[in-house]
Amino acid sequence: MSAVRGRRTLTGMDGRITVGICTWGRASLTRTLTSLSQQSRKPDAILVADMDERPSTAGLCAWGREAYGLPITYRHVPGRNLAFARNACLDAAGTGRLAFIADDQTAPPVWLAALGRALTPGHAAVFGPIRGVYPAGAPDIVRMLDAHSRKPPRRGARLRSGEADNALLDLSSSAFDGLRFDPKLGETDGGDRDFFRRAWRRGARYVFGRDAFVQAHVPLEAASLEWLADREFRRGKAQFESFSTPRRRAALRVALEGSGFSSAARFAPGELARARARLGASRAEGFLSAAREAKRAR
Repeated sequence: MSAVRGRRTLTGMDGRITVGICTWGRASLTRTLTSLSQQSRKPDAILVADMDERPSTAGLCAWGREAYGLPITYRHVPGRNLAFARNACLDAAGTGRLAFIADDQTAPPVWLAALGRALTPGHAAVFGPIRGVYPAGAPDIVRMLDAHSRKPPRRGARLRSGEADNALLDLSSSAFDGLRFDPKLGETDGGDRDFFRRAWRRGARYVFGRDAFVQAHVPLEAASLEWLADREFRRGKAQFESFSTPRRRAALRVALEGSGFSSAARFAPGELARARARLGASRAEGFLSAAREAKRAR
């Protein structure tokens, strides 16, 4: 049975799987499509949702259909809002299963089969590892932080949320009925966790598929502490927006204001510790920034 009673879940190699790719118009989509053509378990459908202002990857999708015979549907969803693209993928998959992969990621041939095997009865979604691949010229501290990777949680950990790239969702689970990615969070890097957290509150249960990894090919402009700090700032703002009650928001705001996170970022011992503290401080600053904006708007 599915994670919420009343619907049957198909696992392993059974059942239809749609692969959703939300693209920013990147040429790296070519590499992603090539890796999908090499899957031992072929995708039943592929939806490419292009967020660029112009339909910049329509030609790449036509190439993927012609070169590899991939079952690609192209959809132009301009606005550079990730939520609209994610929701287009939900619509394409219906009540089947939906696997997300990013346009800067590649998957080994066993990826889709491994995700399918990991989505066992009782679970609404499975998340897989992401291994960052860093370009020549990336600073050593960025490689040591490895913040572009997603590592497995400790065994037995209870998952309450996750991120969509390299995930397989069983949309027949009633926890996903009518659930959508929130456009208010579509530009802040926090919409995925908000979506899966809301599904968890409705009864969804998650598992981690340790063998279902993808590689994330990091562009040079994203291989810097400045880029990572900016991402954490956006995530902090999204965290404030996704908190369910004003009381929880206020409690965390008070805790952060008294935590001295800026001092921790400056005085943590060792370069790696200072870099981690800096990213934590950036997320806290994003949360507090959103809190101040909300207070001014009242």
